[in-house]
Amino acid sequence: MLNHISDERLREMYWEAGLSGKQIAQQLGCSAAAVSMRMKESGIAARSPHDYPPTEKQKKALVENGRKLSSYPAAKVAQSLNGKRNKGLRKRSDYEFGGHEKKRTDGYIKVYVPDHPHATADGYVMKHILVMERQIGRYLNDNEVVHHVNHIRDDNRIENLRLMTKHDHMSMHMRERHEKRRAATC
Repeated sequence: MLNHISDERLREMYWEAGLSGKQIAQQLGCSAAAVSMRMKESGIAARSPHDYPPTEKQKKALVENGRKLSSYPAAKVAQSLNGKRNKGLRKRSDYEFGGHEKKRTDGYIKVYVPDHPHATADGYVMKHILVMERQIGRYLNDNEVVHHVNHIRDDNRIENLRLMTKHDHMSMHMRERHEKRRAATC
Protein backbone atom coordinates (compact mmCIF):
# COMPACT_ATOMS: atom_id res chain seq x y z
CA MET A 1 0.00 0.00 0.00
CA LEU A 2 2.94 2.34 0.71
CA ASN A 3 4.17 2.12 -2.91
CA HIS A 4 0.93 3.68 -4.19
CA ILE A 5 1.24 6.90 -2.18
CA SER A 6 3.17 9.85 -3.62
CA ASP A 7 6.14 11.44 -1.86
CA GLU A 8 4.21 14.71 -1.64
CA ARG A 9 1.21 13.02 0.02
CA LEU A 10 3.53 11.31 2.53
CA ARG A 11 5.18 14.69 3.27
CA GLU A 12 1.74 16.29 3.80
CA MET A 13 0.63 13.53 6.17
CA TYR A 14 3.82 13.85 8.22
CA TRP A 15 4.42 17.62 8.22
CA GLU A 16 1.06 19.34 7.57
CA ALA A 17 -1.27 16.84 9.24
CA GLY A 18 1.27 16.22 12.02
CA LEU A 19 0.82 12.44 11.97
CA SER A 20 3.53 10.24 13.43
CA GLY A 21 5.18 7.47 11.42
CA LYS A 22 3.17 4.95 13.41
CA GLN A 23 -0.12 6.74 12.67
CA ILE A 24 0.71 6.92 8.95
CA ALA A 25 1.55 3.21 8.97
CA GLN A 26 -1.80 2.38 10.59
CA GLN A 27 -3.69 4.41 7.97
CA LEU A 28 -1.79 2.80 5.08
CA GLY A 29 -1.79 -0.72 6.49
CA CYS A 30 1.99 -1.18 6.65
CA SER A 31 4.72 -1.12 9.28
CA ALA A 32 6.18 2.02 10.86
CA ALA A 33 9.64 0.84 9.72
CA ALA A 34 8.41 0.80 6.10
CA VAL A 35 7.13 4.37 6.48
CA SER A 36 10.44 5.45 8.01
CA MET A 37 12.47 3.87 5.20
CA ARG A 38 10.22 5.42 2.52
CA MET A 39 10.55 8.86 4.15
CA LYS A 40 14.35 8.55 4.15
CA GLU A 41 14.36 7.45 0.50
CA SER A 42 12.11 10.38 -0.41
CA GLY A 43 14.28 12.90 1.46
CA ILE A 44 11.56 13.82 3.94
CA ALA A 45 13.29 15.27 6.98
CA ALA A 46 12.30 13.95 10.40
CA ARG A 47 10.83 16.37 12.91
CA SER A 48 13.17 17.49 15.66
CA PRO A 49 12.12 17.68 19.33
CA HIS A 50 11.81 21.48 18.83
CA ASP A 51 8.97 20.92 16.34
CA TYR A 52 6.71 19.59 19.10
CA PRO A 53 5.23 21.81 21.81
CA PRO A 54 6.36 20.73 25.29
CA THR A 55 3.95 18.69 27.40
CA GLU A 56 2.58 20.16 30.65
CA LYS A 57 4.97 17.92 32.58
CA GLN A 58 7.96 19.20 30.56
CA LYS A 59 6.86 22.82 31.00
CA LYS A 60 6.57 22.39 34.76
CA ALA A 61 9.98 20.69 35.03
CA LEU A 62 11.68 23.42 32.99
CA VAL A 63 10.11 26.22 35.04
CA GLU A 64 10.95 24.53 38.36
CA ASN A 65 14.58 24.10 37.28
CA GLY A 66 14.80 27.76 36.18
CA ARG A 67 15.53 26.77 32.58
CA LYS A 68 14.46 28.75 29.55
CA LEU A 69 11.64 27.43 27.36
CA SER A 70 12.45 27.93 23.70
CA SER A 71 9.01 28.88 22.38
CA TYR A 72 7.09 29.68 25.56
CA PRO A 73 7.97 32.60 27.85
CA ALA A 74 8.87 30.96 31.16
CA ALA A 75 6.99 33.53 33.23
CA LYS A 76 3.76 32.88 31.30
CA VAL A 77 4.15 29.12 31.69
CA ALA A 78 4.77 29.54 35.41
CA GLN A 79 1.75 31.80 35.69
CA SER A 80 -0.46 29.30 33.83
CA LEU A 81 0.78 26.42 35.97
CA ASN A 82 0.36 27.89 39.44
CA GLY A 83 -1.65 31.08 38.92
CA LYS A 84 1.10 33.46 40.06
CA ARG A 85 4.18 34.93 38.51
CA ASN A 86 7.38 33.04 39.26
CA LYS A 87 9.94 35.65 40.31
CA GLY A 88 13.62 35.28 39.51
CA LEU A 89 13.23 33.84 36.01
CA ARG A 90 15.13 35.64 33.29
CA LYS A 91 13.22 36.85 30.26
CA ARG A 92 14.34 35.98 26.75
CA SER A 93 15.36 39.63 26.25
CA ASP A 94 17.77 39.35 29.22
CA TYR A 95 20.02 37.05 27.20
CA GLU A 96 22.39 38.62 24.71
CA PHE A 97 21.73 36.08 21.95
CA GLY A 98 18.21 34.95 22.85
CA GLY A 99 18.90 31.69 24.70
CA HIS A 100 20.30 30.71 28.06
CA GLU A 101 24.03 30.27 28.50
CA LYS A 102 26.05 27.47 30.06
CA LYS A 103 29.73 27.30 30.84
CA ARG A 104 31.35 24.08 29.66
CA THR A 105 33.94 22.21 31.70
CA ASP A 106 36.67 23.32 29.27
CA GLY A 107 35.87 27.00 29.97
CA TYR A 108 33.96 27.91 26.79
CA ILE A 109 30.47 29.40 27.05
CA LYS A 110 27.70 27.89 24.97
CA VAL A 111 24.39 29.59 24.15
CA TYR A 112 21.07 27.91 23.35
CA VAL A 113 20.22 28.96 19.79
CA PRO A 114 18.61 25.87 18.20
CA ASP A 115 17.85 27.54 14.83
CA HIS A 116 21.49 28.51 14.18
CA PRO A 117 23.18 26.60 11.32
CA HIS A 118 26.20 25.79 13.54
CA ALA A 119 24.08 24.56 16.48
CA THR A 120 24.97 21.19 17.98
CA ALA A 121 22.42 18.39 18.21
CA ASP A 122 21.26 19.76 21.57
CA GLY A 123 20.82 23.29 20.14
CA TYR A 124 23.91 25.11 21.48
CA VAL A 125 26.39 27.40 19.73
CA MET A 126 29.67 28.66 21.19
CA LYS A 127 29.31 32.27 22.34
CA HIS A 128 32.57 33.46 20.76
CA ILE A 129 31.23 32.32 17.37
CA LEU A 130 28.01 34.32 17.88
CA VAL A 131 29.96 37.43 18.93
CA MET A 132 32.18 37.23 15.83
CA GLU A 133 29.25 36.55 13.49
CA ARG A 134 27.45 39.60 14.86
CA GLN A 135 30.59 41.68 14.25
CA ILE A 136 31.18 40.53 10.64
CA GLY A 137 27.47 40.39 9.76
CA ARG A 138 27.39 36.80 8.45
CA TYR A 139 27.74 33.18 9.53
CA LEU A 140 31.23 31.70 9.69
CA ASN A 141 32.41 29.62 6.75
CA ASP A 142 33.41 26.00 7.31
CA ASN A 143 37.08 27.00 6.99
CA GLU A 144 36.93 29.77 9.64
CA VAL A 145 37.48 29.67 13.41
CA VAL A 146 37.44 32.28 16.17
CA HIS A 147 40.63 32.56 18.25
CA HIS A 148 40.80 33.96 21.80
CA VAL A 149 43.83 36.25 21.71
CA ASN A 150 44.52 36.09 25.47
CA HIS A 151 43.71 32.33 25.59
CA ILE A 152 40.95 32.91 28.18
CA ARG A 153 38.06 30.88 26.81
CA ASP A 154 35.23 32.76 28.52
CA ASP A 155 36.54 36.23 27.57
CA ASN A 156 34.27 36.88 24.59
CA ARG A 157 34.88 40.61 24.16
CA ILE A 158 35.23 41.41 20.45
CA GLU A 159 38.69 42.94 21.04
CA ASN A 160 39.83 39.55 22.39
CA LEU A 161 38.54 37.60 19.40
CA ARG A 162 40.25 37.12 16.06
CA LEU A 163 38.79 35.51 12.93
CA MET A 164 41.24 33.05 11.36
CA THR A 165 41.31 30.22 8.87
CA LYS A 166 41.60 26.76 10.40
CA HIS A 167 45.04 26.35 8.83
CA ASP A 168 46.37 29.65 10.21
CA HIS A 169 44.91 28.87 13.64
CA MET A 170 46.53 25.44 13.82
CA SER A 171 49.85 26.82 12.55
CA MET A 172 49.82 29.56 15.19
CA HIS A 173 49.17 27.09 18.03
CA MET A 174 51.85 24.72 16.73
CA ARG A 175 54.34 27.61 16.69
CA GLU A 176 53.35 28.58 20.26
CA ARG A 177 53.81 24.98 21.48
CA HIS A 178 57.18 24.75 19.74
CA GLU A 179 58.35 28.03 21.30
CA LYS A 180 57.14 26.92 24.72
CA ARG A 181 59.01 23.61 24.48
CA ARG A 182 62.13 25.38 23.23
CA ALA A 183 62.01 27.88 26.10
CA ALA A 184 61.63 25.04 28.62
CA THR A 185 64.82 23.31 27.40
CA CYS A 186 66.98 26.45 27.56
